[in-house]
Amino acid sequence: MNRCMSRLVLCLLWLFICCGCGDSGDAASGQSAADRYVAGLEKSTQNGHFRVQLIRSTPEPAYVGLYTWTLKVLDRSGASVNAAVIEAEPIMIAHGHGTMPQFTTAVEAGTGMGEYRLQDLDLFMPGTWTVFLTIETLDGVIDTVEFAFDLEG
Repeated sequence: MNRCMSRLVLCLLWLFICCGCGDSGDAASGQSAADRYVAGLEKSTQNGHFRVQLIRSTPEPAYVGLYTWTLKVLDRSGASVNAAVIEAEPIMIAHGHGTMPQFTTAVEAGTGMGEYRLQDLDLFMPGTWTVFLTIETLDGVIDTVEFAFDLEG
């Protein structure tokens, strides 16, 4: 009986591991569908405080590797948001892991136009990466937006 139970547990564990590494990208998995990259892709933050444009990604999101993103942050009225702190947290939701380091902090571009640069964003394996961007202004407004891209090996 113990041998039979052990085999059943091992089989179920193996099945769980194999199914857990899928990359469904659907609502049932808790993961949003991947975005289609275009220069200037714009999204509103969860609470509507900001609009964030992914002005440029180098390279374009398609393959694994180190990325540099240029972002532009606007407030509700369309004015540039300067001197904010922006942290990116890339996560593979379907796989249950992120990157090391966990966060990448954006550097203000110095244009006075709400532009920031994220460098060395390490999207190191194939699958759907969701990059959560948390924005905090000097007056304490905090909001989050996510960009998701499906990468090949």
